Amino acid sequence: MKRLKTLFKPPRSNTFEATKSFDFQVLDQLVDSNHPVYLIASKTTDEHFLLKIYPYVEGEVSQVYVTQVRMMKYSHENILRITKAEEKQETRYRGVRFTASYLICEFALYGTFFRITQYTSFSLDETLVRTYFRQLIEGLEYLHDHQIAHLDLKLDYLWLTQDLVLKIGNFETVYMEGDKKITTRGTENYRAPELKAMQCKNPYKADIYSAGIILFILRSKTFPFIEDFLYYGLDMYKILEHDNKEFWKAHLKVRNNEIFYSEEFKELFISMVREDPEKRASIKDIKNSKWYQGPVYSGEELAKKIVPKLLELPEMKDDE
Repeated sequence: MKRLKTLFKPPRSNTFEATKSFDFQVLDQLVDSNHPVYLIASKTTDEHFLLKIYPYVEGEVSQVYVTQVRMMKYSHENILRITKAEEKQETRYRGVRFTASYLICEFALYGTFFRITQYTSFSLDETLVRTYFRQLIEGLEYLHDHQIAHLDLKLDYLWLTQDLVLKIGNFETVYMEGDKKITTRGTENYRAPELKAMQCKNPYKADIYSAGIILFILRSKTFPFIEDFLYYGLDMYKILEHDNKEFWKAHLKVRNNEIFYSEEFKELFISMVREDPEKRASIKDIKNSKWYQGPVYSGEELAKKIVPKLLELPEMKDDE
C-alpha cells in the first residue's frame, strides 16, 4: 500500500497556529470552513490525527463543540475516538487571532465509505458489504446501549482506518438521553421521515432508518430514492413507503442496475426503512436476520479482499 504522504497534498503554508503549547505538527488543512479541519502529527510519536477547530460564538464555547466533546468518554472498536479536547485555546487562523475550542480525533487513513463505495468495485462483493455492515451495526448497537443516537448517519461519516476497521464518526448532532430536544433534521436522502418532518420521538429508530439507506448504497452504489425527485415520473420514495414489491421493479427500471438483490437482502432493507418507526427492525432483529447471518471476511482474508478495492481509489493509483 502507498505511504501516508502519498495520500495527501504537501503541507500548505501555516494557516493555523496555536498560541499555547501545542505538541503536534500541522501537516495539511483538509477542510476549509467555519470549523476547519487539519491533518496533524504528534511531535513525539509521529502518529497522525485530525484536529477540528471550533471558534467561540459571541464569547461563548461553540455548542457544536459542546455536543461532540461528550463523546470523549466513550470507546468502541467501531467508533472514531476523540483523543484530546481543549475548551479554550488562543488561536491564529489566516492572520486573525481568536479564541476557539479544539478536538483531536483518531485519523482514518483510507477516508470515508462514500469514496470507497463510489470509486471502487466494493459493492460487487456481497460478503465484503456484509462484513462492513456488521461493523456499522456493532458500533450503532454500542451507541444505543449507551442511550446515544447519532442522528446523521451517512457514508461520509463512516471511516476506514489503517487497520481496515469501519469507524462511525462526526457526532456534531448526537442526541443523548436527557437532552431537551432533537435539533437536527438529518441529511437529505439518508434521514428518516420523522426527522425530515421534525417530529422524531424515537431517535434510535431514526438511526435504524439511516443505517438501512447505508446498507442499500453499500450494495448498489446508489440511493434507493432521492427526496422530492421523480425518476421517469416515478416517486421512488412514495413507492418504497407503500408498495415494497413495486419498489424493486421500479428500481430496476430507473437504475438499470445489474446487481442481484437476494430475498434476504430485500427483507432486511425493507424492515429497516419502514415509514412507521415503531414497525422498523430493532438492532436485535437486524442481527438475527438471514442476510446479516451470512458469511463475512476476517483477518488476512478481509485484507486480501479490501486492499485491491482501495487500490482502485483515484488517490491510491500509481502516478503516470
